Parts: sequence; C-alpha cells; structure tokens
Amino acid sequence: MEEGARVFGWNEKWKGWLQPSAVTCAKRRGVGVGVHGNSDVGESVSEAYVRLDPNGTASIYSAVSEHGTGQRSSLCKMVAEVLQLPLDRIFLSPSDSAITPYEFGPVGAPLHVRYGQRLHRRSGRGAQKLFQFAAPLLDADPEDMETVDGLIFSRRKPDKKIPWKAALALIAPAWGKGGSSLISRSSIS
Repeated sequence: MEEGARVFGWNEKWKGWLQPSAVTCAKRRGVGVGVHGNSDVGESVSEAYVRLDPNGTASIYSAVSEHGTGQRSSLCKMVAEVLQLPLDRIFLSPSDSAITPYEFGPVGAPLHVRYGQRLHRRSGRGAQKLFQFAAPLLDADPEDMETVDGLIFSRRKPDKKIPWKAALALIAPAWGKGGSSLISRSSIS
C-alpha cells in the first residue's frame, strides 16, 4: 500500500477529507483510496436442502440471506434449471436458522459457486430418488428418465408421462440433502 501511494503521489495530492486537490471553474478533482481484503475463512461448511413435492414444486431450505447481489434468486434459478421447472414453482425458505441448515455467510463471491455446486447435487439427488419411485410406474430404468415441468418420463418413451404426485404420493417428498447423500422417502419429515 505504501508503494502504491508513493507511485500515485498520494502525499502530494491528498489535501484532506472532502477537500479537492484541484478546482477548475465548476470542476473539482480529488483523490481517494479503497482497500479490499479477502481470505478463506472456512465458508465451505454451508449446507442446503432441496425438497421435491408431489404437487410438482421444489422447496429450497437455505439460510442464505440477500445482501443485494441476487444470491437468493440465483439459488432458485439453479434449482429450476436442474429440475426443469418454471421459476414460479421453486420456493425458498426464509433465512431462519430455526428451520434451515447451517449457512456460514455470504463472505464474498464464493457464495454462488459454493451453493451452485451444492444445490446442483441436491436437486440431482432429489430427481434421482424421484426417478427411482417412478421407474416401476413407467416400466423404465431410472437412469433413462427425465423430468420437465413437474412431469416424469423415459427418454425412450417420451409420450408416456406421469406427474411427480404419482411417483411421490401426497405425503412423501423426495429430499436432496446432506453431505452424506441422504435422500429419503418418508412420511412427513
């Protein structure tokens, strides 16, 4: 910082707070400085869950807070892309640690990368579980299945589709959660 100040000529140009270094008619010129620091402070311990509901919606459970750069809407877009659902069918929990898994905090740009990777995996795990439930109903292999707009189908027989509700039943959402790949089909969790 001292070398930067020397090269810039800070000592010669700085006249004090709110004091211009030069005035030409109505124009005022001044100098300023900004400093930013970043470090890896262990933010990789954050977590998120994705729940696929029988009504063809997905709910994201995350304590990520909005601080002006669109991180909450980005989470919805990531899940919508993986599950091929319209954004109005993706729901995001409040940022409340009483109902969501742990979140370290935004701590800069890594938030989107960190959460993007996790939500992609969680959404994919939920979809895999959904396909396992749907496979017997469609007489298809789970690896050959896709979901679009809340409907499940086999790539080999794309005309035969069933809604998520048929695969999940009313009280059995498919969860994509946890670092241990835990996805369960259970009654109300």
